[in-house]
Amino acid sequence: MKRVAILALGALFAAQPALASFAVPDNRPGAFAPRDACFKTPGARAFAAFLRGAIARRDANALAQLAAEDVRLDFGGGAGRAELRRRLTGAEGGELWRELAEAANLGCAMSEGDMVFPWLFAQELGDVDPFDALVVTGPAVPLYRRADSRLAPIARLNWQLVIAQGDGLAADAGKRPLRRISVIGSRLEGYVPTTSLRSPLAHRLLVSRVGAGWRITAFVAGD
Repeated sequence: MKRVAILALGALFAAQPALASFAVPDNRPGAFAPRDACFKTPGARAFAAFLRGAIARRDANALAQLAAEDVRLDFGGGAGRAELRRRLTGAEGGELWRELAEAANLGCAMSEGDMVFPWLFAQELGDVDPFDALVVTGPAVPLYRRADSRLAPIARLNWQLVIAQGDGLAADAGKRPLRRISVIGSRLEGYVPTTSLRSPLAHRLLVSRVGAGWRITAFVAGD
């Protein structure tokens, strides 16, 4: 996905051979395991440390000071440092802090001279529609044959790109929110805990050079 995207942005698994030919049982990280591609960029490490520190403290003033005056906050006209501070201290603040923490701790990519958190957002998905795609966020995420987390998993996923199947959450007999998915590049299909899935279009931070330093120029979700 390019910077323009940042801003303008069959059946259940039943055959053992698919497991044998797929990397998941060996628990090797998939292609979308987060990484830091920004660390060699001058000033990037210091900025990331300040960013993560402000998030850890939930310090709205410190976070706002890291943002540009006209930081973009949504695709409906929401913008500005003062508005960012207001949102972080308002009713929606708890969820926004969680989104900030997840984005800042899932790696960093360089895109056209800008830093992008998380690393995932700057990656190409090939022919996969980003509205259907999800990334499994973890090294040993259970995949269940049926919507029942009490069952033994048929595989454990490790940062794979998957496709959402169906319209929403599955009713789980084990009382754990699950989502039906299919794993790209394999015949694996089943149910994964929703807490271990992230959309490529979830909240992301765009950090650009402003003068001699770095500033958050967008904190947005969606397209």
